[in-house]
Amino acid sequence: MAEFKRSIKSIVRGSLIGVVIGAIPGTGATAAAFISYSDAKRRSPNRDKFGKGEVEGVAASEAGNNGVAGATMIPLLSLGIPGDVITAIILGAFMVHGLTPGPILFQENLPLIYALFLGIMLSSVILLFVGNAAIRYFSLIADIPKAILFPIVLMFCVYGAYAVNNDTFDVWLMLAFGLLGYVFNRTGIPAAPFLIGFILGPMFEDNLRRSLLIGSNDLSIFVRGPITWFFIALTVGSISLAIYRFITARKEPKRSVDESSP
Repeated sequence: MAEFKRSIKSIVRGSLIGVVIGAIPGTGATAAAFISYSDAKRRSPNRDKFGKGEVEGVAASEAGNNGVAGATMIPLLSLGIPGDVITAIILGAFMVHGLTPGPILFQENLPLIYALFLGIMLSSVILLFVGNAAIRYFSLIADIPKAILFPIVLMFCVYGAYAVNNDTFDVWLMLAFGLLGYVFNRTGIPAAPFLIGFILGPMFEDNLRRSLLIGSNDLSIFVRGPITWFFIALTVGSISLAIYRFITARKEPKRSVDESSP
C-alpha cells in the first residue's frame, strides 16, 4: 500500500497518457508505456533510481499500457480503424460476423456497443481479483522450455485456423503467414503495420470506390471541405512524427558512442 500511495500520481498520469495514445490509431501500447515511463521519470524525485527497479517507473509504464486497452476501441467503433494489433483482430471478428464498425454500427447494433462497454468494465473488475490470485502461477509459464511450449502454441493455432471454416486451406494459409512473420522477425520488419494494413485493405478499396462513384471519378472529392483537410493533416503529422522518431532513434546510439569515447 505504501508503494501504491507513492506511485499514485504516476499511475493517474500514465492512465491518462494511455487513453490519449490509445485513441490515436496505429500507436499502440508500446508507445504509451514508454511515454508514461519518461513522464514519470521526469517528474519523480526518485528519478535516479529509474531503471534499477524503481516501483514508480514500473507502475507508470503499466498504467500507460493498460490505459490503451479500452481507448483503442474509440477509433475502432467510431471510424472503423483499429488502434493496435488487438483491435485489428477484433475488427476481423466483426467482419466475420457481418458487422462494419463505424457510425452505422451505433445505429443498427446499439445493444452490441453497450455490451462491449459493460464487458470492458466488468473484465477490469474481475481482472483485479483473478490477476492478483493467479499472477504467481502464470509467471511459471516463463520457466517452461521452449521445446515444449512452442508445439503447444502451434497446436492451438492450427486448431483455431481449421475451426473457422473447417478447411485445411486455412491451416496452410496460417503456416504461410507464420513463415512470413518469421522472415519479418529475422529482418526487423514490424508485423503490426502489416496486419493493420491487411485488415484495412478491403475497407480502403470499398470506400475509395464509393467515393469515386459519388464524385463522378473526380479526385478533388478527397480535398473538399475542412473535415478532409483535417484528416489529411493528421495523416501528414503522423507520418512526419514517425520519420522524426526514426531519425532520432538512429542518432541516439551514435551520440552515446561519441560521449563515451575519450
